Amino acid sequence: MVDQNVADVPCLREEIRAVVAASGSARVVHRLYCLFMLACGIDAGEVAQKTGVSRRSLQRWVKQFARHGAAGLDERPRGGRPSSLAAAVDAQVRRILNFAPRHLGYRAPRWNGKLLAQYLCERHAVKLSVRQCQRYLRAVREA
Repeated sequence: MVDQNVADVPCLREEIRAVVAASGSARVVHRLYCLFMLACGIDAGEVAQKTGVSRRSLQRWVKQFARHGAAGLDERPRGGRPSSLAAAVDAQVRRILNFAPRHLGYRAPRWNGKLLAQYLCERHAVKLSVRQCQRYLRAVREA
């Protein structure tokens, strides 16, 4: 059951105004609006139906709001899976990517996905696909 006593209506109304003025984040405004409806006494099922969100999301937002205020509603989804590389290996690989592969005894003039996959397998016993290595290289270059 979703706790409908999120906050008093005037306080939540001011939170909505402050967040819209400060950030204009539609994501946070939408979530605050859902909490506002709960605070006004509208049933959680009705709020979920009217806004197109799940009851579980409403429960999560109530908890986030209670812990962190409106700032807690601005969480961004984490993208993708965690890295397949351990932190120590990741740090070492990032360092070696600053050097040409020739410094490590490879013939290629530049790092590519196939060569990185080979290096990881040979030196670190880590098996990643060529495509994963290509994505990793792109992420390192963009950082």
